[in-house]
Amino acid sequence: MMPSVSLSLAVCPTTIAPTPAIRPPQHTASLCTAPHYSRTGAARKEHKTSSRPKPISKESPWRAGPGRSLHRCRYRCRDHRRTSRGALTTNRRKPHSLPDVTVNPVIISSHGKWRQLCRRAAQPHAGAAMMMKDDDDAGGSMEPRSCSESESEPEAASTSPAAVDLEQCPAVVDLEQCPAMVDLEQCPAVVDLEQSPAVADLEQCPAVVRVRVEGSVFPVDRALLASSCEYFRALFQSGMRESRQEEIRLQDLSAHGFLVALSVLLGSRPLLSADEIVQVIECAAFLHVPSVTEHLINIIDSDNCLLMYHTAATYGLLDLFKSVALFIRDMHGDLKDDLMCLPQEMISYVESLIPSSYVVVGTHSPSTELLQDTCRTVCYLDEEDDDWKVVTTLPLDASTTMAGVAVLDNKLYVVGGVADVSKNVVDSGFCYDPESDSWSMFPSPTQLRYNASLLGHEGALYALGGEFQRKPMASVEVFRPTRRTWSPAAHLPRAATNVPCTKAMNRVFICLWRPKDATEIYEYVPKRDQWELVTTLVRPQSYGHFLASHRDNLYVMRNGPDDDFLRCMMDCYNLTTGQWSTIPGQYEALLTAAIRGDSAFTLNRRVTEEYAIGRDLRWTSRKLRKGFPRIGTMWTFLLRLPRKEREPLERGFPSGRQELGRHAAWTLDNQSTCIH
Repeated sequence: MMPSVSLSLAVCPTTIAPTPAIRPPQHTASLCTAPHYSRTGAARKEHKTSSRPKPISKESPWRAGPGRSLHRCRYRCRDHRRTSRGALTTNRRKPHSLPDVTVNPVIISSHGKWRQLCRRAAQPHAGAAMMMKDDDDAGGSMEPRSCSESESEPEAASTSPAAVDLEQCPAVVDLEQCPAMVDLEQCPAVVDLEQSPAVADLEQCPAVVRVRVEGSVFPVDRALLASSCEYFRALFQSGMRESRQEEIRLQDLSAHGFLVALSVLLGSRPLLSADEIVQVIECAAFLHVPSVTEHLINIIDSDNCLLMYHTAATYGLLDLFKSVALFIRDMHGDLKDDLMCLPQEMISYVESLIPSSYVVVGTHSPSTELLQDTCRTVCYLDEEDDDWKVVTTLPLDASTTMAGVAVLDNKLYVVGGVADVSKNVVDSGFCYDPESDSWSMFPSPTQLRYNASLLGHEGALYALGGEFQRKPMASVEVFRPTRRTWSPAAHLPRAATNVPCTKAMNRVFICLWRPKDATEIYEYVPKRDQWELVTTLVRPQSYGHFLASHRDNLYVMRNGPDDDFLRCMMDCYNLTTGQWSTIPGQYEALLTAAIRGDSAFTLNRRVTEEYAIGRDLRWTSRKLRKGFPRIGTMWTFLLRLPRKEREPLERGFPSGRQELGRHAAWTLDNQSTCIH
């Protein structure tokens, strides 16, 4: 069971005058529960998706159609309703099936429309909330109203146990004492209130606002909410009375879900259970918190992907929906049977996406038109035909010898590389776009380098270390394709070449060694532009020479015994627990591992081997395929390649310059023009 954030809540019986509430639309139906899936995708255990019901409107395109049922999935639903005096009642109803959708569905929220406060407060005094009527109401119209309209129910508010005295009630949650929270003073996400333009009147607004959810009170920095949450940003900019009050009530949201979302805002990275995933998705969709959505995307795995897929569609969290659908597409073979739990339209949407392919490029020097090297190709593994096929041919001027190769936003980048035995560096970078099947050129780093590592992360390329004129370097440069410029970043802790690097849970890690017994793992923090030491591995006469990641685990591949250097041994470091594990056994050809879902692909000249990464952290051989018929250093990665017929490797050699593909010339006005 993955660790989860715990919360202990109590309710004080003391009541005070009614507090204006900000509430989303009342629910009219309940959301079905969904099964929890094992690591291999098989249904393992049932979990309720939420402790409270979520609506599926009768008029919504997600409404269950006649005869729709969930194959092999059992559901129980509960409807919770509040009486006029605030008492909570529970009614049993017949189970619902997952709703039907249309092909290429438009993702909407559970009541058929987006629940949003306003459009980022385009008008300075616009209404703070847009309350949507239920689809069953007459006309189905949408009317804006102030939060103060909640005072029309004085009897319910005055006697509700949710209205408590903050000074006398022990149920108020103290962020400093809550184990799930991070100290506000130490968290870089907290923005100075005096510098934040999101607050309408800085002099009249308190620095800390109390947010009441399900009878629990969370004191939160107002500037943190304004800078991280579109819902509160719009509220604070609305100019209404509620934008200046010290307490804000949120109804029909989970206190535990809000607590987890708040901990993410404060820098925590918790792993979530099935119930917590649903609660946090609901909170992220209603409050519009991008950082929480990003965290959900970072923790997608084979155990929770189907639950996230359905819940994200129900609440209209589009970014999460797309990311989970792509993940499921890559693991379609393992999850094919369990996908039958979903409506056919959702299954069709997944199958319409392009899966990731295992791609490799070897070591090649620049070529000429007269002396063409027919081996200068980028190839991918056709898993159905068990054969290597040609994706594209390298441009004549490109070199992959001692170059940096990486993928960013489904584009292949090649930086540096040497042109000859004198190690003259190629002074241009090359980018391949599979969508247009074309090459383009871009500037090289300010400091020319070879034997450098290249890593793509959050819209930027990082050139790490390397050497120039046979001298190792510690400098790091960042290239942003949108700006088409290189900029300096924090230097590596020490000079290094061929730095092993990877990404885990959207975090950047590198592996450095101190001969001869210590291997150190550092993390790069972009917000602070600095490298931080994470852990140190001590092994006699060993150093880490490759780094891979799966879920929240970092795998360090190191050389084996002195008498068998080519055989690899592995150690695993878990980012959540901070513990090392030694993986028993020895492995071959792990220097080019590329991980897709729960599989790791490796290759050499003899065989391409797919490993299954087990729950015990071991890599178990799953399938053997045809080896890659090249020698030398190989770079492997994943690309989503458009569907079309491609030539096998043996017959895919071009015969003239016109077949070498297109590459763009970099002009002085930063405009790319294609030449053939």
